[in-house]
Amino acid sequence: MTRRKWTTDEQEAWLEQRKPAFLEANQKKTAAKDFFPAVVEEFRQKWPVAPVTEQEIADAGSVELAKRVKQNKYDKVNNSCARLQGKRWLTHKHSAHQGGFPIIRES
Repeated sequence: MTRRKWTTDEQEAWLEQRKPAFLEANQKKTAAKDFFPAVVEEFRQKWPVAPVTEQEIADAGSVELAKRVKQNKYDKVNNSCARLQGKRWLTHKHSAHQGGFPIIRES
């Protein structure tokens, strides 16, 4: 069974372009300090979190809280997937179809 794809095709290509920089940073043992923060920031700028929905506002009780909850969820998933992406790049030939930085899709 294959894993659910976390990225769009555009995001996948964008991440794959950064693979050599990750491998270099990892060899220097600077991936956590230098590589991931910069890549996550770029990713956030290019693909920001979607606006909150009326249902999310109702569930949270306020617009501000709904935004905070959604951003926290996005950041948590983004960070854990970034670590997994790095491990996959190190352990075997990797296709971003197997994981990576997620996008939060509205259903």
